[in-house]
Amino acid sequence: MIFARSRSPTIYSYTLNGSNLIPVDFSICDFGFTFTCSLCPRAHIDQIACKASKVLGFVKRISSDFKLTRSLKSIYCALVRSILEYGSVVWNPQTADACCLQLERVQRKFFCFMKHTLNVDCVPHD
Repeated sequence: MIFARSRSPTIYSYTLNGSNLIPVDFSICDFGFTFTCSLCPRAHIDQIACKASKVLGFVKRISSDFKLTRSLKSIYCALVRSILEYGSVVWNPQTADACCLQLERVQRKFFCFMKHTLNVDCVPHD
């Protein structure tokens, strides 16, 4: 696998014991971060948005009877937001802007749930 930010990366011919190695184009997951050949964060963001959405569904199911904003926020931050923020320091802001809408969608779902469950007017804060 060759990692490059260039549209036309320099391709080298690698050999191992006289056999040519063929470069592949797929993604790998290492330390929970998904890497692609182009180093675009889209694959990672797609993966964590899906995972966070599933965990948010779990949080909604177990906490539908909670009446304390602090408890609900603590559970959200521990289980969902930690997933959304993992690896975010690696993303290039110019390439990740379009992808971040997926992450914001998960956060909006939580705020709508919180508003509906607690009958509170919630405004998202950073």
